[in-house]
Amino acid sequence: MLIGSYWLEASNSAAFPRYPGHDLVNLRTSWQVDPVWSVFVRVYNLGDKRYADSAQVSSNTPVYSPGLPRVFYAGGEARW
Repeated sequence: MLIGSYWLEASNSAAFPRYPGHDLVNLRTSWQVDPVWSVFVRVYNLGDKRYADSAQVSSNTPVYSPGLPRVFYAGGEARW
């Protein structure tokens, strides 16, 4: 996922810094075990990179909401 840089407030003022953007690598795969069962694995933020989920200006102060660290999901699914 690629998020480019953007202004932190609507007037695009140089008084506030720009958020530089970030690149995240996510991985997901699944395997069909048999005609009924499948399993899946997902890894978000594979490189465990620190990034801002959102960035903005509030009360003349830049505010950054941290994104999730590396997260693993796994599970199974049955279809009949």
